[in-house]
Amino acid sequence: MNLRHLLDRLRDSLLYVPATFILGSLVLAWAANWLDQATETGDIFFILPTSVEAGRTLLGTVAGATITVAALVFSITAVTVQLSATQYSPRVLQGFLQDRFEQIVVGIVMGTFTYALVALATAGTADLDADTAHASFAATIGLALGVISALAIVAFIDHVTRRIRVDDTIRRLTGATTRSIESSFERSSSETTSVDGWEIEHTLRPVRVHASRSGWTQQIRPQVLLDGLPPDAVARIDISVGDYVAKGDPLLSVWMADQGDGPDVDALGRRAIGLGEARTIDDDPRFGIRQLVDIALRALSPGINDPATAADVVRHLIEPVRAAVDARPSPRVHHAENGTRVVLPAQPSPKDYVHLGFGEIRLVAGDQPLVLKALADSLAKLWRGLDDDETSNNTSVAIKTELELVGEAARKGGFADVDRAPILEVLTALGIDGDAEPRGSG
Repeated sequence: MNLRHLLDRLRDSLLYVPATFILGSLVLAWAANWLDQATETGDIFFILPTSVEAGRTLLGTVAGATITVAALVFSITAVTVQLSATQYSPRVLQGFLQDRFEQIVVGIVMGTFTYALVALATAGTADLDADTAHASFAATIGLALGVISALAIVAFIDHVTRRIRVDDTIRRLTGATTRSIESSFERSSSETTSVDGWEIEHTLRPVRVHASRSGWTQQIRPQVLLDGLPPDAVARIDISVGDYVAKGDPLLSVWMADQGDGPDVDALGRRAIGLGEARTIDDDPRFGIRQLVDIALRALSPGINDPATAADVVRHLIEPVRAAVDARPSPRVHHAENGTRVVLPAQPSPKDYVHLGFGEIRLVAGDQPLVLKALADSLAKLWRGLDDDETSNNTSVAIKTELELVGEAARKGGFADVDRAPILEVLTALGIDGDAEPRGSG
């Protein structure tokens, strides 16, 4: 497991942050015990003058109360996870596990319990005179931590109550996906978006790299291949970030004039293509769109039947899809000064984001005029925001196709004309005939 995978595991884990708080509480208990031994009295205005016996009683009360609160925190967390998986999608659970606020609250509660337990065991153990022995610092710190834990659990309940609301979940996923798309396109430095012209002599046999293990494609680093391959070599990566590969699946092919003394292509491939156990929105914006679409599909299922939520998702989807449409297209050919090229024909284009965001929802929402109207409005906004250049021409075909398919779904939906008319009016205003055969529908 490399460093990146370890960091991802720690970020998703409920163990790392609480364990840090527990270790800190051990140090704090030792420091409080040392202060009680090093001072003759607790005569400080913000320190409670407490005897050893009274300190032990207070610390025992704090320990018992916080472990009860900890059980409540764990129960609420488990219920939250279950509700999210049932109501939204199992894929959405990743966002709840990564919630740093929940991890901190668990850490505060468990740290308070650990401190009270250790301070209770060590209070008054030093060989001091009974008249001078006290546990003022230990008791005061324990009391403060108990109050902090009480406030934290109240804030935790408020936070969880807000977080499980569907609008909060949709807004959070929308923001994370949009930031991921903007960041991904900002990292792109190549201006070559066409894969034409990369072909080499067919007499050369390619060296193929296969996956040594199964996993999700989390990173593709073309620069690793550009730096490691010999001059005039060509590498073709046939997967993209977010694809799942099984052990033994082909990852990339490399053509080199001199294969005998060439570099270790397998090692270069493993460094260039990072596989992980799970998808993450940070590196794979399509995963964010996937989660939003899942929420809409779950809302449209017969068991839930909540078209208003699906329509809300559609209205939010326009933000990340527009970010992909308006941004510079992902580079598909990377060049080095020595003539080495890395080709990524599977790199998603803006039109792929259009179909990913709206296609599946349209297929399921054929009998829901509310959702079809939201689809028509969102696609119309994308259409009006396009620039008339070569990139927009390819994207506009995808948007127009989706609009035409929405019109066809409205026409065949089997609902009343009064419900169908607002949908077709959106298409008519754009000069699109909702009764026409959609381009590319076959």
